Amino acid sequence: MIRQQLQQLMWKNVGIIRRRKDLKEALKQIKKWERQGVIDIELRNMLLVSRLIVEAVLKRKKSLGCHYVL
Repeated sequence: MIRQQLQQLMWKNVGIIRRRKDLKEALKQIKKWERQGVIDIELRNMLLVSRLIVEAVLKRKKSLGCHYVL
């Protein structure tokens, strides 16, 4: 269930057009799932990669390539 929710969250909040508010919401939700102590190693890795992507996007001040941060 978390897997599908994570995929939807990343598509909706961390897609091509990115808003800081949506990125912060995504990061908050990902951290919440991580704290739940997921046992599935693949899902834990998906959460880790997703969190790292969102954190990297939030640190970048300029838009790069086809992604645009509002």
